[in-house]
Amino acid sequence: NINQAEFGESLPFATSVKIVSGKYHDLEIWKKELLRAINFYYSRMLQGLTPVDRKKYIKNLYGLNQNKVWVTPSGEFEGMVMGIEMDGRLCIKNKDKSTASRM
Repeated sequence: NINQAEFGESLPFATSVKIVSGKYHDLEIWKKELLRAINFYYSRMLQGLTPVDRKKYIKNLYGLNQNKVWVTPSGEFEGMVMGIEMDGRLCIKNKDKSTASRM
């Protein structure tokens, strides 16, 4: 959220760049910077993840080391993200610890 100033009662902790900075921001500048960053990281990804990239990516994974409910075409299961495979698929250990899923 860049310039949003109100979120409603259902989102009491939501914020935006405008709220934090106290000023309006030019969305064109943000868009250009976002596209530059996406292009930079996409180009790096095409060349292969370096060990530093891999560590940074894993550190920020949603659900890392936390039990979450995952929905797949074959149903739901509870599991914990343990990391990623070399091809980028998530490695999730099922809650019962019997199997690991790769998604």
